[in-house]
Amino acid sequence: MRRILPILVSSIIILIIAAGCADRVSDVVETDLASLDMELLTISEELGAFSTKFDPSENGRTINIELASDSINQTIVQSGEEFSYNKTIGPTTEKNGYQLAMIYVGGKKDEGFGGGVCQVSSTLYNAAANAGMTVTERHDHSLPVTYVEAGKEAATSYGVKDLRFINELSHPVIIHSHVENGIVSVSINVA
Repeated sequence: MRRILPILVSSIIILIIAAGCADRVSDVVETDLASLDMELLTISEELGAFSTKFDPSENGRTINIELASDSINQTIVQSGEEFSYNKTIGPTTEKNGYQLAMIYVGGKKDEGFGGGVCQVSSTLYNAAANAGMTVTERHDHSLPVTYVEAGKEAATSYGVKDLRFINELSHPVIIHSHVENGIVSVSINVA
């Protein structure tokens, strides 16, 4: 796709010039080429993706999910580099904007800052597994979660439990994460 678009645009420009219409469309062509260059920079091959659903009416949890998703979005993992979820999102504290929401602690439900960030780490874990990343650290929750099946989750707790994976591909990858209408979507693409 990256190689075909510039050839197609060039062919169209040649046809416009040959038809004698270049003076009427030159400004449009320049504008379109500039936006095409930006589009080409953002197009990359998807290696793996995963999505999970949540209840957006749970305000604190939704804010936490959005913060964690924004923190990992556009993260580039170089070839041979190990990604750490906790290092990337940082401490899930009130100071960092995280809200009180339900968390699991020692097999019991409780309330704590950052409740919901494990849904993002679990969504990322599945995208990373689908992309062929080598997972080096992942933890199950102490209670069942509703957004993924057992064994497919990635419980995290800053400084205690992390999600880590290594990019063993010969090229960098980029993480794309997005939250919309109660859905967390994560993909790992060629950077």
